[in-house]
Amino acid sequence: MRLLLFILIASFPGFMFSQFVNFSSIGELPIELTEPSGMQFIYNPSNGHFEYWMHNDYSVNYEPLIHSIQLDDITTIKRTIDLDIPYIDFEEMAIDENDYLYIGDFGNWVYPNDPIVYKFPGPNSFTGATPPTIETINYEYPTAGVTDAETMVHLNGHLYIFSKTVNPNIDPALDPNFTYIYKIPDSPAAGGGNHTAVLHDTKQVIFPTDLNPNRYKIVGAALSPNKKVMALLSYERIWILSCFDGDDFFGGTLNTISINYRQHEAVSFLNNHEIVLTKEGCLDNIGNPNCNINNNPNIYFLDLWPYIDGSCIDCNMLQNGDLQQSNKAWSLFKYGPSAADGNLSIANGLATINVTSTGTSNWHLNMRHKSLVIENGKTYRIKYVAYADDPRSMSVILNKKDGSVSYAYSSHQITTTPQEFEYEFTMNQPTNYNAYLSFNVGNFIAHTVYLKNISLEEVSCACPNNRYFLTPMDQRVDKFEVANTIYCSSPLVNSDIQFDAGNEVELNPGFEVVLSTIFEAYIDGCGGL
Repeated sequence: MRLLLFILIASFPGFMFSQFVNFSSIGELPIELTEPSGMQFIYNPSNGHFEYWMHNDYSVNYEPLIHSIQLDDITTIKRTIDLDIPYIDFEEMAIDENDYLYIGDFGNWVYPNDPIVYKFPGPNSFTGATPPTIETINYEYPTAGVTDAETMVHLNGHLYIFSKTVNPNIDPALDPNFTYIYKIPDSPAAGGGNHTAVLHDTKQVIFPTDLNPNRYKIVGAALSPNKKVMALLSYERIWILSCFDGDDFFGGTLNTISINYRQHEAVSFLNNHEIVLTKEGCLDNIGNPNCNINNNPNIYFLDLWPYIDGSCIDCNMLQNGDLQQSNKAWSLFKYGPSAADGNLSIANGLATINVTSTGTSNWHLNMRHKSLVIENGKTYRIKYVAYADDPRSMSVILNKKDGSVSYAYSSHQITTTPQEFEYEFTMNQPTNYNAYLSFNVGNFIAHTVYLKNISLEEVSCACPNNRYFLTPMDQRVDKFEVANTIYCSSPLVNSDIQFDAGNEVELNPGFEVVLSTIFEAYIDGCGGL
């Protein structure tokens, strides 16, 4: 082990590379979701699952309904909500930090009518078939030249709408090779009037080498839970924007990947690096002669971590792994026939499981995180800190949804002193799109068990061959390990950062240690130090 600090001269553009990527097909969607043009991944505290809510697009063919599914059973609609509103062309669904949903009625069929965004409470805040309230956010573009939009995200009280098609014959200042990003408030204008959208940014998304420009227009978008990564979707390309500051979406690192041509329309993040996306189909029950099995709607999975700037990479597959949110992702399971009982509370980074009575097995009472995608052939690492009021045993299991197949199991002793535990396993079973991770404490003694700093990571993400740091890191405490080389051309500000590479660390123009930053670099590689 030796401390290393040296500089090699190199440069890295904000736009790194583009390559062709295949993603995994989860399967065909049911007829109720033939043209899924908007989707959101929403936690349901009543069952502990994250569910995928979607809507179709054109009102001529569909009622104003939203439907939910789970990825292990995509042909079964879990719940349907009737918005009971007039609409023309639903194209996108967005969500805010309070789980309010926004649906954009602003597609090409709307033009030249006024575009609308509908806002209503998240589906888990009510039990009825229709939302208790639906607000109408009317807006207009500052130019008549925006003729189509299919993309929207929510951030800090505003909606950001990305144009799909613009008409320079109407407004010569508009370029059809660009997407124009407009910003509006996330609430209706006073008196029910129209907001005038503000032009926030522009970006060229169609290039001279793109043979069919229509396949590269922006049709879907999603923000990661930590608001540091955005995926922009087109039919043949996905843009990955990472490490941007606030709503300067194109101000961070830009990567693109090429994908097989399909009518991709909706995208949503599972965590800060994995996405699910959809492909529209066509209705085969209305006599459409173009409908065949290749046109059926589908849903796919893709892990974006190789294309995210190392300055903001978060490899944790768990939502709320840091336990800073009291009601997100984690639920308490009690095995009914057992006597095991207790309660769970989560606050300020600590999960507290109060075991009030015990059963005959640890799994009879457990804290679990559901809706995890575990891929065949990949190696994963589970890490957490655990302790209890008294020394005891506990176990950790990663299971199929119904508990019939165990993908990983570990049992060990914990004490009254917080201790970090780490466990690796390789997934040798078929890929599972709805697994759960559980911490099992239902046996031994009735007392309190504590957990914190929980993570489930793919080892290749936590320890890749190389990693690139291209945008500033501010107020961060992190250690980054790679098997080969770390390349850094970004400033470290008010941070405590360790780089640990197997072969070398390259500190390039742009690297700077600022203010009270502590920086260490090692040649040791993954798993050492």
